[in-house]
Amino acid sequence: QQIPQQLTKLEGELATLQTRADRLDDLTSGRATVQSQLEAAQQQAGLEHDRERALHSALEANRAARASADKLDALYQQKLAGSASELAATLVDGAECPVCGSASHPHPAPPLVDPVTDADLAAATAERDERQRAATEASEAEKQAAATVARVIAAAGGQSLEHLIEAEQTAQAEMAEAQTALTAHAEAQRLRDALRERELSMTQAIDAANDTVTAAVTAQAAAIEQLRLLATQVGAE
Repeated sequence: QQIPQQLTKLEGELATLQTRADRLDDLTSGRATVQSQLEAAQQQAGLEHDRERALHSALEANRAARASADKLDALYQQKLAGSASELAATLVDGAECPVCGSASHPHPAPPLVDPVTDADLAAATAERDERQRAATEASEAEKQAAATVARVIAAAGGQSLEHLIEAEQTAQAEMAEAQTALTAHAEAQRLRDALRERELSMTQAIDAANDTVTAAVTAQAAAIEQLRLLATQVGAE
């Protein structure tokens, strides 16, 4: 092909390659976003497992707290029910009952086999408080785990791990294509510049040849004119 035709073709290729190469910055930024989302999605599965464990622990801790509270309530009820037996143990025949005022006590409440002591109540109260504290801590841990899962879901753009893996692969391929276009553009520019330089050299050589031909024609015309003048002079003699 002639150099002008080659240059025209190269200019078209350069425009196409430039358009593809110009996407590289946007593709790089886009891939960084996808990679960040992918990293979050990869963390999501493990964090959801942690949240499930925290939820299970919170449920167990709350059940234990309720059980200890129920146990304490039952002890207080038992303590209240045993008050009559405790009072009966203090009654003395002939002495007035502090409740009814009677000096006769024909049917005192029977003594308890296993009475509830203040020590029992104190221990049950301490157990309830400890279980309640553990339940509160477990519930807070579950809330924090749930919040962490929500953050990574948001960071992943609400997209699935499978979708993001595919998106990252697509972004990588598009970046590679843009990088190839950038390299090809640089090579096409080099070739275009070489052709332009070659075209300039050829133009200069043609101009020099034309100048040489013009000078030769001018010299030839001058020589012919001199010969004509010489012939005229010889004929006149």
